[in-house]
Amino acid sequence: MFYSVPFEYVHDDVDVRITDALIEVYFNEHRIASHRRLTGAIGQRSMHDDHMPEHHRRYLNHTPKQILAWAKTIGPHTTRYVEHILAQQVEKKALKWLATLRHIAAKETDQALEEACHTLMSVAKEPSNTLLKSLLARAKKQHASRNDHTAKPADHHQTDAQFGFARGAGYFGGKNNEK
Repeated sequence: MFYSVPFEYVHDDVDVRITDALIEVYFNEHRIASHRRLTGAIGQRSMHDDHMPEHHRRYLNHTPKQILAWAKTIGPHTTRYVEHILAQQVEKKALKWLATLRHIAAKETDQALEEACHTLMSVAKEPSNTLLKSLLARAKKQHASRNDHTAKPADHHQTDAQFGFARGAGYFGGKNNEK
């Protein structure tokens, strides 16, 4: 049988206490794990989620059901995209795509992701994460461009003195030319 211990102790020597009903694991006389003793077929496993590193625990929650629940918190278009991925791909490949989607989502606002998924699902024949990233990048660029355009009218009122021109009209033979 296999019994888990906290990942910090994986390569350490430990002491094991076995009773009819319990397996206890000790390190330096401190109990670090306790499991009900398994009986029956050889090779069974007893694992505690809290014994795993954080990144392994996140992987345990990486199921279609859990990802659909996450997508519903973002919005209906994101949910539709996740459902599309699950319907079009075998589960292993779909979970890989969905892990990438979660990675993309971590860098975006929920609103931006939802809007991009809406556009993606309404215009793309074959929706993909690559297209989604392009849509998000385009939306950021358009947003930045809109912000630049709102700032430009104030720039039109600047004078030559504000730009640091030193010669002035007299140098070029214009008005106020003193000879």
